[in-house]
Amino acid sequence: LWGVIGDGVRIITMALPKYTVNLLDCERLQIGCKGFTVKEWFEFDDNTISSMDDGALVWWKKWRPLIEKLIEEVNQNGKK
Repeated sequence: LWGVIGDGVRIITMALPKYTVNLLDCERLQIGCKGFTVKEWFEFDDNTISSMDDGALVWWKKWRPLIEKLIEEVNQNGKK
């Protein structure tokens, strides 16, 4: 999904500072060049996130609540 701009239904894109975030069918989440399931992203420990890129952990701690809210809103609106 690198460089993809979502359609707002199946793929939702957020252009955040440093990384673009793509949510695919509320199941997969790509942040920058790293793609994993939503479940995997939210289960990663700090060391795993930190090893992904310089400053990744600081970024994740800042933007995780917004990403969680996006997923919650999409799920509530039935756009699975």
